[in-house]
Amino acid sequence: DDSFMVYMSLSKIIEDLPDTEFVRTSRFEITSLSHIKLINGRELELSDGTKLQISQNFYDDLICRYDTFRRRVSL
Repeated sequence: DDSFMVYMSLSKIIEDLPDTEFVRTSRFEITSLSHIKLINGRELELSDGTKLQISQNFYDDLICRYDTFRRRVSL
């Protein structure tokens, strides 16, 4: 099992993660940019097939950071 318990707000956790590798997708989730396989509207699919809804509040930032990430990785 790869899960663990953390007693910290997601806002604090995301501050401590590299913003070039992780992005907030909703009030409840942080996603690794390298595991995003597909973005279709407000839904994203991860490399393991998991589908997540993208919150309207985080959508624009996610799209911007994902585009930046893809350009950086493809160089």
